[in-house]
Amino acid sequence: MAALAEEPSIEVIEEASDGDEAVRKSLELMPDVLVSDLHMPLMDGHEVTRHLREQAPEIKVIINTISENESDLEMALKLGARGYLLKEEAQELVMEAIHYVYRGGILVSPLMAEKLYVERSQATPTETAMPELPDDSLGNENSDTMRLSELEMDMLVAEAELVIIAPAETSVVLGFHEWLTREMGAKVENVVPSLVGDTVITVSFEDPVSLARIVSDHPSTQNIEKEYVPATYLLGVSPFRLRFELW
Repeated sequence: MAALAEEPSIEVIEEASDGDEAVRKSLELMPDVLVSDLHMPLMDGHEVTRHLREQAPEIKVIINTISENESDLEMALKLGARGYLLKEEAQELVMEAIHYVYRGGILVSPLMAEKLYVERSQATPTETAMPELPDDSLGNENSDTMRLSELEMDMLVAEAELVIIAPAETSVVLGFHEWLTREMGAKVENVVPSLVGDTVITVSFEDPVSLARIVSDHPSTQNIEKEYVPATYLLGVSPFRLRFELW
């Protein structure tokens, strides 16, 4: 509270002493962002998130907790939380998180994102799992590619890898490359072309953009999916590659 009070770009409009009060005051005052504890009297942070997602989805919830339990993170994201911070990191990240989540991004504690990736990388194929985001995605359970949810379509990212599924004509790839740089203002960091395999384009943006939505709106892209990679839910970083066909 002391840190937020000193930040001129953020106005703290109310506090709540329990989860029930947090929901009631949020619905009354309609803040842009709610920073909520996870373990609270009367109603925990998961229930707060669920209630607000159902009754006021425009309010973006950041969970601020001591819990390093991966299941708590997975549940928070599934119920609609846009951020998950550990209290030991919160003073460093909370102000950035509020601004980033307000603009539409998703932010998860680097420590928690790393734990999830380590857990996933050590799992057998049948045990492999990643946290579900709201609006559950659909995909092949034996694959690391899945359809994007509506929330993920609008997730803001500043850098990402775009995987163009083979086969793709060189002229079409070049046209897509030009569209990215000229129309979308992307900086193409690297291109790994292939005539027989997938073409991978690494892009970055000065300001985060809803890249999945932008790519899906391109008239030549089809069957866009997410492909999980060793990355983190962190400021401006996508937790997945975008994988699609280009015609």
